[in-house]
Amino acid sequence: MPKVSILVPVYNVEKYLPQCLESIAQQSLQDIEIICINDGSTDGSADILKNFAQEDSRFRIIQKENAGYGAALNDGLRAATGEYIGIVESDDKVDASMYEELYTAARKQQVDFVKSEAYYWYENINYIKRVHDKSLEPYFDKVLGEADRNIFIFFFMNIWTGIYSRDFLLRNEIFFNESPGASYQDNAFWMQTCFYAKRAMWLNRAFYYYRQDNPEASVRSASKMLAMTKEYEYLE
Repeated sequence: MPKVSILVPVYNVEKYLPQCLESIAQQSLQDIEIICINDGSTDGSADILKNFAQEDSRFRIIQKENAGYGAALNDGLRAATGEYIGIVESDDKVDASMYEELYTAARKQQVDFVKSEAYYWYENINYIKRVHDKSLEPYFDKVLGEADRNIFIFFFMNIWTGIYSRDFLLRNEIFFNESPGASYQDNAFWMQTCFYAKRAMWLNRAFYYYRQDNPEASVRSASKMLAMTKEYEYLE
């Protein structure tokens, strides 16, 4: 069993994909599996994935017809065999020490999930800015329990700065909404993990580079705004 399964949903990101995958392959934690779910890409993404898999046996590639972000990640969750699950967006990148530090903290503290912080990353102007709320500093680097649950939602809302116990996800049947063509399908997953976790932790460190200069990102599409309502309906 690998220590961490890292899921990478892929759809038409040939411009950014090699940099993303290279940052994962260079992790100081070697005992990982990297599951890339190609969601029907029509560009050169499939060839890039094939090349990485040929060079590194830790890469596992799932090829599927386009069904959307949620369906792709659910396929990845079902295929994962790791003790913990991580997620990396295919246009982002991560520091080499990220998963070693997260795994060490998760094992030591026996938490359902452990998260870190992120950088807003503008590669086109070589600029990063750490996402950090100083008001939350008393809550970093300590185990938070059910009595602290109201604090969880004030941390930076995302699913990709941390790792989740696979047993925790399966035990609570935490999966993604699979509404075709929708966006923001990470929101319901994030909420479920916060609702069900009995022990959670946020590290006062940043490892994840969240790209802000991809013009194709769904958060830049006004037509996707109402997709949020689908997430709340799914949660309800």
